[in-house]
Amino acid sequence: MIRVKAFCPAAISSFFASYLHENPLKCGAWGGGFTLEKGVEVTVSLDRSQSELEVSNFINGKPLDSPIIKTVLKYLSEYGKLKGKLKIEQRIEVPIGCGYGTSGASALAAAMALSKIFKIKITYMQMARIAHLADFQCKTGLGTVAGIVGPSGGIKILTSPGAPGYAVVDKIFIPKDFLIVSASFGPIRKEEILKDHSRLEILNQIGMETLRRILRDPTPKNFMKNCRRFALKAGFMSGRVKILLEQLDETHIIGATQNMIGEAVHSLVEEKYLDEILKVYLKFFHQDEIIVSKVDELGPRYL
Repeated sequence: MIRVKAFCPAAISSFFASYLHENPLKCGAWGGGFTLEKGVEVTVSLDRSQSELEVSNFINGKPLDSPIIKTVLKYLSEYGKLKGKLKIEQRIEVPIGCGYGTSGASALAAAMALSKIFKIKITYMQMARIAHLADFQCKTGLGTVAGIVGPSGGIKILTSPGAPGYAVVDKIFIPKDFLIVSASFGPIRKEEILKDHSRLEILNQIGMETLRRILRDPTPKNFMKNCRRFALKAGFMSGRVKILLEQLDETHIIGATQNMIGEAVHSLVEEKYLDEILKVYLKFFHQDEIIVSKVDELGPRYL
């Protein structure tokens, strides 16, 4: 039995504008957000004793089918026959379907672990493009993987859309003592939003305007301010998200806004004010539902 373990940071999206093209490697998004020290850990075990491929997948200990995993395996099989009894265990440390980029992170960590265990001779960028294609084709994300693969640390800014190697990812530096504090009330159904072309066109206009405003003054405070403006104009904000954000505004935050797309909130704070900010979150969530994380500095990696 052989085992391989890979980790990919979660990626909070703070704003976006989508871009679709007939070439899926050119599809993607403009946007911005944060990668966290928390994320998705994928452990794969392979018993090579059988000639056909048999796959079992577990997410946080529960057996579940995963279209993402199936799609990643489909692309890896183009490099040669995959065989053996394969067990995939995914440990996801953030809420699923709430704007934390778990599908893209899962796809990339899986592509890394699986290509290593099957001894497939591909580069990191090739793995990342497979993850992007899986995320795109499963309709779970557009620019997540490109953002994760971009420069580590700081606030990620996708200034040109596409898969890794096609997208241009910039960043805004932040001080070492800044933290992300976040929590989620639950997911938002994205399929209906993304099928509504007229609404998507409006969202894209707001997203591009947000990008221009951020690039005119690329500071953490201005980033958070304009992402909040995007969230309000986008019309995703529930009453309880709005109340939480308004209460956070009364504290010493750099800024707070809604995850894209989820009924979730993330705030950028100085470490010395963490207790003050947590008091507000604790009015709405249990302690174990609140995520406190530094921005990731290491990127996707083998463990």
